Amino acid sequence: MISRSADENGPGGERAYFTSIPGEAPVLELGGPDTFPQYSALGVRARYLDVAQTPAAPSDLTATGVSLSEIDLFWRDNSNNEDEFRVELKEQLGKGSFFNDIGSVPQNSTGARISGLPPGTTYDFRVLARNALGNSLYSNDATATTFTGATDPCVPDLTILCLNNGRFKVEVDWRIQGGEGSGMAEELTPDTGYFWFFNPENIEMVLKVLDGCNINNRFWVFAGGLTNVEVDMTVTDTETGAVREYGNPLHTPFQPIQDTQAFATCP
Repeated sequence: MISRSADENGPGGERAYFTSIPGEAPVLELGGPDTFPQYSALGVRARYLDVAQTPAAPSDLTATGVSLSEIDLFWRDNSNNEDEFRVELKEQLGKGSFFNDIGSVPQNSTGARISGLPPGTTYDFRVLARNALGNSLYSNDATATTFTGATDPCVPDLTILCLNNGRFKVEVDWRIQGGEGSGMAEELTPDTGYFWFFNPENIEMVLKVLDGCNINNRFWVFAGGLTNVEVDMTVTDTETGAVREYGNPLHTPFQPIQDTQAFATCP
C-alpha cells in the first residue's frame, strides 16, 4: 500500500510529504527546485514535487491618458503561471468607492488599453494575475486622466512659456518657507525656455519640449533645475488638453526630468 502524509516543512519552508512504498525506503517530496543532501543522513531518499501556486502579483503599474476616451496601462509581469490578468477600475458609490472588475487580457500581457471613457475624467486602476488556483495580490494603484479636448491657444505672458510652435503651455509655481509665487517665463528658442523666481539674473530651471514623433510617437519633456525650492511644473498640450505635471519637494536638489513618454499626442 502506498501512503502519503504531510509530515513536516522542508528546510526552505516548503511543505514536505513522505511517500511510503512497501519494500522501499520512504521518499520525501518537497515543493522546490533542488534536493537536500542533509536528508540522506536520515536514510531518506529526497526528491521534489512540483507544487502548483497562485501567480505572483504584477508590479510597476502605470496609467497614461492617450485620447479623449482612452487610457493605456502598463505593468511588469512577475509570474510564469498566470492564465490571464484582470483589470479593475475604481468607481464611486455614494460617498465611498470600490474597485470593479472591467475585463481581462491574456497571459504574458504587460499592458492594456482601456477605451470608452468620458473625456476630462480621472481614473484609478489596479491589476491582478489569475490562474486555476486563484488570484495574485494586487498591483499598485495607478491614476490617469483622459484628454479634455483642445484648450485655448497658448499665449505667452510673464508666467506662461509657449513652446514647440505654441502648442505646449508651461507654467511653474514655487514655494519656500514663508513665501510662494509663480515662475517668470523667458523663451530661448522655439522649443526651449527657462524660469526665474526671485531675480531675473538668477535662473532657477531650464526646460524644453521636443517633437519625438518620428522616433517613438511621443512629445518629450526635458527639464533641469538649479534650485532646491519646491517646484510644481504643469505642461499642457493645447491641441488635445493632455496635461503632464512634475514636481520637486522643498529642500531637495531639483532632479533632472527626461520624460520621453510625456505626450502620446502625435502628430
